[in-house]
Amino acid sequence: MLGGVFGTLAGLVILVGTIWALAQFGGTFGFLINAVTPLILLVLQGLAAVLLLIGGLLLCLRVGFGRFLLPIGAVVVLGIVLVAILQEFPFGAIVPVLAFALLHVQDTVWLTLLFAVVGSLLGLLPSTARWVSTLQR
Repeated sequence: MLGGVFGTLAGLVILVGTIWALAQFGGTFGFLINAVTPLILLVLQGLAAVLLLIGGLLLCLRVGFGRFLLPIGAVVVLGIVLVAILQEFPFGAIVPVLAFALLHVQDTVWLTLLFAVVGSLLGLLPSTARWVSTLQR
């Protein structure tokens, strides 16, 4: 149950972050068309929000498939972090520059990554599998 709660929180945080990012762009979709990377990041954020919200809610409802959606959502959030870092430095980075790039990733993404990893780990525990299977009997 706790894994589902963490997954749902991760989905809500990334959803709020995506809405906030869209509000920051305002109505400048011409900018989004010209800049492919922000568009990719917004699509990945939307995908992560859907995967984490559905996975967390399914796990809270004791549906076993939710256990596997949470790690997929966590991998998508990790992909967001990697794309954001590579956006800053496409040809590689030295360590001080990489630390600077890590600070430019949206705060909601870091919080989501934390919640998603914790939810994924809790969701993949054997005790969670037993808890989910007790409803099916």
